[in-house]
Amino acid sequence: MTATLAALALLVPGVTRLELDNGVVVAIEPMPVEGRVAVVMAASGVGETPARSGCRHLLEHLVALGPKRDFDSRVERMGGYLRAETTREAVEIGMDGPPLALETFLQVAKEAAGPFEFTAEQIANEAKVIGEEAAIRPPYTVHAAAAWALAFGEGAPDPMGDASTLAAVPPPVLSSLQAEVFDPRSIVVAITGDVTIEEATNLAYSTLGTLPARRGAPPSKFAPGPRSEVLTAEVSARGSTRAVVVSSLENQATLAKLAAGFALQRAGEQRVLLFTESFQQAVVSLWSAGSDWSGLDTNAGTAVAPFAEAGIRDLARALAPDSPFARARLEARLGAPTGVRATGYLSSVAAKLSPSEVVEAAAWFAEPVALQVRGR
Repeated sequence: MTATLAALALLVPGVTRLELDNGVVVAIEPMPVEGRVAVVMAASGVGETPARSGCRHLLEHLVALGPKRDFDSRVERMGGYLRAETTREAVEIGMDGPPLALETFLQVAKEAAGPFEFTAEQIANEAKVIGEEAAIRPPYTVHAAAAWALAFGEGAPDPMGDASTLAAVPPPVLSSLQAEVFDPRSIVVAITGDVTIEEATNLAYSTLGTLPARRGAPPSKFAPGPRSEVLTAEVSARGSTRAVVVSSLENQATLAKLAAGFALQRAGEQRVLLFTESFQQAVVSLWSAGSDWSGLDTNAGTAVAPFAEAGIRDLARALAPDSPFARARLEARLGAPTGVRATGYLSSVAAKLSPSEVVEAAAWFAEPVALQVRGR
């Protein structure tokens, strides 16, 4: 323990990276808040594939309950809240509450890594819930999924999944998937809030550090395929969307396109910007309740210029959330076994963008280069 503590790497002021012997990466960020701590676990051992479309979403529902179906009650008894989500890259389990709950949170995160045994009845019940979620899905998320399909083709299906198909997934198949997704070498856990580095480190070792190490090749990561030559799609959900393929958040051009998206969101009414935080290729989607993008297509620079500085500020705020849970969520999403970048660093880089960079980047949301999704 002493040698490992001495080897802790402080990548940037405020965030400490710790890699446990089993491969789990822990990002620790004490924050100047009183009485609140957050833990977010991102397990990214397997990406979405056409053959198992939606299975990780189904897995998230079942894992969030716990092997004894008591995760919620244990977290709530400590005065905390539990949330779960499936992104294109990871299954996430997040908790926040008082500092005394930290050990419970980390124990829950450890147990979420399995192993699990599922029943056909449990699978059918949660598949029904997924079907109910799909029925009330906001239109902008439907458009964003279509934009992903345009960008990366059939190799990157929507993680929502089809409820009737998921209800028939055999329990052994789901148990096997759970072991792949939660491979310790693909787990990042972010701890933020009213906590010291020493306390968080000790608790991480005593809980997450006891997960058995895996042998063999580590799981493969999501690798986007070549962009489709088709630039437009139609969906049943209302509205229209302009979308742009971007690279990692470490890329200045990506930050400029995100800032342009925020600026364009301000430039019109009833617009929603969506982006999956990632250090890999991703899609920035700008949805509008209407269908008139003529101002953007005629002169993107003129359309975005009055809002460029505000777009930069919006992006900087998005990359530096104030609450421990929001900070932990972003740290976990940006983490990887090869390193963890601090949200504070990204926020400072974003804040240094110039309005001219944002104005130039806005052209990517205009015809003929933007991906377009239209509601029928």
